[in-house]
Amino acid sequence: MPSVTVKDLLDSGLRCFTHVDTGKNLETSPAFVVFKKIREALADMDFVREHLRYLEDEMRTELISRIPDPGRFSLRSAPDREANFKTMYPADNTKRKNPPKQYKNLFSTVMRKMEKANGFGELSYAWGVSAEAFLNNLKARRPFKDYSASPENHGEHTHRVQWWLLCRFILPASGNNAQYYEECAYWTCRLTEVHPKDRTLYVWDYLFDSASNTTGFKASESAGSNPNNVYQLCRDTDQTGAYPLLSQFMRYRKRKTSAYTFAIEKNKSQNVTSQVDRLKELKLPKAILERAARRFANKPFERLSSDEQTALVDAILEAGFTDHDLPG
Repeated sequence: MPSVTVKDLLDSGLRCFTHVDTGKNLETSPAFVVFKKIREALADMDFVREHLRYLEDEMRTELISRIPDPGRFSLRSAPDREANFKTMYPADNTKRKNPPKQYKNLFSTVMRKMEKANGFGELSYAWGVSAEAFLNNLKARRPFKDYSASPENHGEHTHRVQWWLLCRFILPASGNNAQYYEECAYWTCRLTEVHPKDRTLYVWDYLFDSASNTTGFKASESAGSNPNNVYQLCRDTDQTGAYPLLSQFMRYRKRKTSAYTFAIEKNKSQNVTSQVDRLKELKLPKAILERAARRFANKPFERLSSDEQTALVDAILEAGFTDHDLPG
């Protein structure tokens, strides 16, 4: 594995990476050309900004298809749509805590349509996953809802948005673009002179998670490869009104995720011992608990002993794994 500096990575980019098993340089792989296209696309923030409009359009089309009488919701003109979207996906604490049923899984439906068409597996859930579990997630070609990401800067859905843009507009119309998602787990280099310490860097970091704490790049140097930059656009923090539905959805998710993160920290600081109280406070999704319990002990969560429940919740919140990489 070659050792490179941040400057080497800035100057040479993908040429710094070699295969974890064979040691061959990435330039010798067919994936090199594809990765180069990905890097060039995400380096252009105008590309990201302009093509997010198509995501907005697909979400709106999906929403309208769910409403028997679109006129009721005043969706015919852009100003009316924007006003209604702000009502349906409130960003602040308002009387309406959740959007109406027509909006349920709206974003996920659009994402899954693209993901299934491009060979991705089922959606996974990342709870501050370990490096090994994260790589296994890439190798399984599973998109993920990144609960471990900062709701303030990164967002839980940003990597899915990056891949949606690429699969729709950059990558081949082959139905198998998830192979390049998997390839991100096999190409590495040893990055030195980066804060806080030297690290093994994967192509995934360079292409999709490039930031000061990973590649050492500034936000301006990483552009759309930095999820913070993409997330900022999705939330429409400049208030341009370019993505009224997408931005309101992202702000709504930020509010919910921030509350969830606060609950975790609150439990840690108060040393809560009762698993029942802990789970109620954390509002850990029941579906995740049930899926984990059945893989952990082949029985419902409620039938686990107190010690087993404690071990399972600790693993989810602290040890780190995805929902398909559970202990036992």
